[in-house]
Amino acid sequence: AYFLEGFGDLMWGSDIKELDIGIPNQSFEVGGVLLNEFDLFAAATGTVLVIGLAMFFHRTSIGRALRAVADDHQMGKTRIVRGRRRRRGGVGQFGTRPQVREASGTRS
Repeated sequence: AYFLEGFGDLMWGSDIKELDIGIPNQSFEVGGVLLNEFDLFAAATGTVLVIGLAMFFHRTSIGRALRAVADDHQMGKTRIVRGRRRRRGGVGQFGTRPQVREASGTRS
C-alpha cells in the first residue's frame, strides 16, 4: 500500500486536488455540536437508500422472490417463483452460489 501511494505521488504529483460536486460544505453549530452539511447530506442519502431497498425486498413480489432464492431454492419453488425468474434474479442479485449449489445437489 505504501508503495502504491508513493508511486501515485511520483506519477501524478502530490498536490491535493479539490473536487467540487455541488454539495455545500459548510459547518454550523447546534447545541454545542459542530455539524457539517456534507456529512448530513451523506447520512440522509444513505438512510433513504437503505429504507428504499428494505421496502423493495419486503413489499414487492420480486423482492420476496429474491429473498426466497437467497435463503433456499426449495423455498423459492414452494413460493411459486418461476424458474427462469428465480435463476436470473438469484444470479443477478446474489451471485452464482445458489445455482452452483442447486447443480451440485449439495446444501451448505
